[in-house]
Amino acid sequence: MFDAYQRTLAEVEELNMIPVMNLFIVLIPFLLATAAFYQVAVIPTSTPQQVAQPAGDEATDAVMVNLVIAADGALTLSATGGDGDEAKLAALGAELPPVGGAPDVAGLQARLAALKAEYPASETAFILPADSVGVQTLVEVIDGVRERAGAGDAMESLFPVTVLSQFIAPVAGEAGAVDVELSPEGEEPLELLPEPAEGGP
Repeated sequence: MFDAYQRTLAEVEELNMIPVMNLFIVLIPFLLATAAFYQVAVIPTSTPQQVAQPAGDEATDAVMVNLVIAADGALTLSATGGDGDEAKLAALGAELPPVGGAPDVAGLQARLAALKAEYPASETAFILPADSVGVQTLVEVIDGVRERAGAGDAMESLFPVTVLSQFIAPVAGEAGAVDVELSPEGEEPLELLPEPAEGGP
């Protein structure tokens, strides 16, 4: 009897792996079916940098485009540089109101194409969105600045180098500002200082 008990203890019992295998057979397809796969897209852009330009190395067939995106979707386009013809640059600029609550990308592309035709070496556009502009709106404008649909399935390049910066709206009438009133001819200007607060000296 004692020998039989010892033999029983010495026997190695095999684990029953069938329940575990059944669990994995059910669990793996469930995990694959409910898994979320994400695709991350990257928009290549850059930030403004100060670069010293040698004297006399300015290109007259290239301009820098500045595009301001307002909170309501209005676009303000301007250009600097080139041959220095301010009248021509001002004529090529534009203020485009929103269309259906969204920026007028088609009208913007037409203006950019005119700029590109006048200054073919231009490639850089500075985009200055307001703080409340949504990401989707910003992406649509950036895509529209870079290229537009050409003949057939071809894409026409406009301004492929986009520089993203922050738009700082001008503030008028800041607190504590000093107004200057011109005095009669021949006298120094008179400074109108802010009125002292109540209860002050």
